[in-house]
Parts: sequence; structure tokens; C-alpha cells
Amino acid sequence: MERFLDIPKFPWNSSQAQDNIRAGLPFVLQECPLTEKATNRWNFEFLSTAIVANFLCDVYHVKATDPFPKFHYWDESKNLNGYVFRRPSTKLSLPFKRFVELSKSNDGESTDHYYLQQAVVLEMGPTMAQEFSQFSLDTAAAFKTMGNWNELTTNLLLCGPPGAVTSCHFDEQQNLFAQLSGRKRVRLFSPQQWSKLYPYPVGHPRDRQAQVIIPCDEENIETNHNSFPECNDVTEYRVDMEPGDVLYIPQYWWHQMEALTENVSLSWWFKDNHSNEVAQITAAVSSGKHADLGVDQLIAIRRNVERIMGGLVGGKQQAHKFYLAIAGGRLPLPGIEKVSLPVGRDLFLFSDVEAARVLDIPPEWSEALQQFYMLLGHVLHADQIPGFILELVRGRFSNIKDF
Repeated sequence: MERFLDIPKFPWNSSQAQDNIRAGLPFVLQECPLTEKATNRWNFEFLSTAIVANFLCDVYHVKATDPFPKFHYWDESKNLNGYVFRRPSTKLSLPFKRFVELSKSNDGESTDHYYLQQAVVLEMGPTMAQEFSQFSLDTAAAFKTMGNWNELTTNLLLCGPPGAVTSCHFDEQQNLFAQLSGRKRVRLFSPQQWSKLYPYPVGHPRDRQAQVIIPCDEENIETNHNSFPECNDVTEYRVDMEPGDVLYIPQYWWHQMEALTENVSLSWWFKDNHSNEVAQITAAVSSGKHADLGVDQLIAIRRNVERIMGGLVGGKQQAHKFYLAIAGGRLPLPGIEKVSLPVGRDLFLFSDVEAARVLDIPPEWSEALQQFYMLLGHVLHADQIPGFILELVRGRFSNIKDF
């Protein structure tokens, strides 16, 4: 398979566009009327006057000497498992004009970098409300119907200076990503490559982000190879977006944004329609038969499994130790002789090696593992289950060795 692939571009009303929407495959919609009236209009100068002065926007701030500063998102309210966590950026609340002033004050020598990420809301004022009414909502509704999506949930305004890089992550919604001004490079990775990107676990402040450093440049190749060996075999899709381009990013597709110039983007997020998936799983469970599911459905199940494990083993903290016991070989998986995980990172709750040496394995954990297998048996073939469980634990612990 090729290492780099181009994301295709189709006219927004073409048959190819319809086919990709229905198949859940990314592409750029060209000449799309969805945002044409805002193209090259929504820039830093216009938004400075359109958004009311007293409205405070969410802005990320990082200090870095790197000319391509990386903005890693985080949410400590998600830290349900109590992971040790160092904030990779600072969250600020700033008027839009102040964000622009700070962004433009970086003369190439300053270590301060800023990136704005703000939901579009009525509180931004009447000018923004009028501007938003000019978007082609009929076009948005057409894509919603075409993709069998549910309601529009959020429009997210994204503004950044040249060089800004947002961390590789995936969303749990369908996304029409519109480039309104400036240029941006987008790198995408398919859900099939989930394990090669080593996602942070559910219950971590950086949930839905990759631990892998992307792009894998000369400076971090060794780091990636030692800690995340499979990432060097990942296939990347990429496209350079111009003003007026709208990129369809299907849910669960990993993506990283890199600003080529000062730019403004707007995301249109739609919830996916999971009714068919729920019906299929429910029918399989009630009949005792196996359900053949797609990769998106398996990822949704994987994330739900992570959430429910606490109930099987006595709490979220215990679930962390339960995974540690699997990762360290203290709780063997049927069909797996040895667990091999990357080493050398210090990311999580406690010194995992020391904890594993003294970790008592409660008798009920073996029963929980059996329940785990029974639960997964409804949606996976027996030979798929050990690998599925390993994907839940790999990359989540530091310094896992033989003991």
C-alpha cells in the first residue's frame, strides 16, 4: 500500500460526491454553496468587527520555540481515572480583537503562540447572526439527508496564525470542514489504522487524540520508532485546502490540521444515525448470534467497553489496574502467550512497573475477563477477541516489561 495518498476533490453536486458521502469516505467538495458567501470574507479583520467586543472566545496558548507550534487539546473534566496529567497548553478567554493582537504580535522570535477554537453562538452579536443566516442551510440539509445523519450539533470557528498545528485526533460526529480564508494542510488516517496511532484511553484528558507525534519528521523519528513502532507503517491521506474548499471528514477518521497561512475555518458537526447499528447489535445479543459490524461500529463498541469495564471490576481506578494486569501478563488472555507493548513512556497514573510487581489479582477479575469475552462474543469472532482486548491496553502504560 502507498504511504501517501491524495484526498480526492469532486464538484459538490456530482455523483462522486454523493457516493463518498454515503460510503463514509473523505473528499473535498469544490464550489460548494454551503459557505460561498463567507469565503475570503470571514478573516481576522472582518471577525474583529463582526463579533461584539465583550464576547470572550476560547483560546489556546502555548510557549514553544518551534516555528510550527503544536496545540494539544485537553479536558480535565474527562480525567475520570485520575491519570497524572501535565497540561500541554493553557486555555484563555479573550475578546476576538485581543486574540488577533496577540497572534500578530509574534514576530517570529516570540515563544508565545495562540489558537482560537470557539462555538458559533448568538451571544457573538447581531452581525454574526446576520452573517450566519447567509450560509446555505439547504445545502447542509441535503448532505444530512444524503449521509443519513442526525441533527447539526455545533458550528466551531477555528482561527490560527501560520504554522499552527493541531494534534492528530478523531471526532465522534460527521464533519463538513469549511476553509473560509487562508490555506491549511490536512492529514487524514483511516479508522482501520486505529492501533497504529496509539490513542489515549477513554477517561484521559486527551481522549480521542493520538499519542504518536505527526508528522514524523527527522527530529522525532527515533522517538516514534522506539515508543510507537507501528506508526511508521501508517498510510496518510493529505490535501492542501484553499478558501472555499469544504472537506468531508467522516467520524472516527483521524485528522491533523497545519496552518500554511493565517486562516479561518468553520466546522459543521452532525451526529451520526446509530439506529441501524443498535438494532443489529440488539438482534445479535437477543438471538445469541454473531453480528458482522463495520470498523466504525467496532470503534464505538471499543469505546463503550472501556467505559463499562469499571462496572465489571469495581470502579474506574480498578479498571486501570485490570488493564495493567493484562498488559503485564498477570491476567493472561486466552490465545495470547505473551503481551508485547512499547516501553519508555511516563504518561499515566502511577509507576506501572512498580505497581505491577505488587499488584494483587482479585479472584473476581478472572470472572470479569470471562464476562468480557462473553460480551464481545456477540459482535466479534472468537479469534478476534484477544487482539481487540490488546488494542484497549496497548500504548496506555509506561515501562511495561517482563516481570
